[in-house]
Amino acid sequence: HEIRTPMTAILGHADILAEHLADADNLQSVETIRRNGKYLLQIINDILDLSKIDAGKLQVGRERVSVERLLGDIDSLMAVRAQDRGIELRLSIDGKLPDAIATDPVRCRQILLNLVGNAIKFTESGHVELRAKYLPESNRIEFKITD
Repeated sequence: HEIRTPMTAILGHADILAEHLADADNLQSVETIRRNGKYLLQIINDILDLSKIDAGKLQVGRERVSVERLLGDIDSLMAVRAQDRGIELRLSIDGKLPDAIATDPVRCRQILLNLVGNAIKFTESGHVELRAKYLPESNRIEFKITD
């Protein structure tokens, strides 16, 4: 857990720095630090989760989560990575989605970030698309990532 502490400090100082900046370009740079810092923190958490899985101690929770916010988080975190690779990240919603779903928000976000991240990493040109579709017959959300 000691590897998580420095990242938390970096993110905290980025927040403090943003409060003292007025220039739009500088604020955008701090936002890039924040976004990628959060992504790195998530990777650290993924590594810690693997340790929990190996020890048989991973717990999966369930709570109501806004689908729109979940997809927005994925989009905002991964858009910069896609842009850095010279590809487009598309977010598509097929039909109407429920306002919220019952899921483990950390695990759901983790899975989507990993899948979208891998698609971006291994796509040479073009685009990566994250599509969400509500399946009323099973009361589930289907996520598809294509590249």
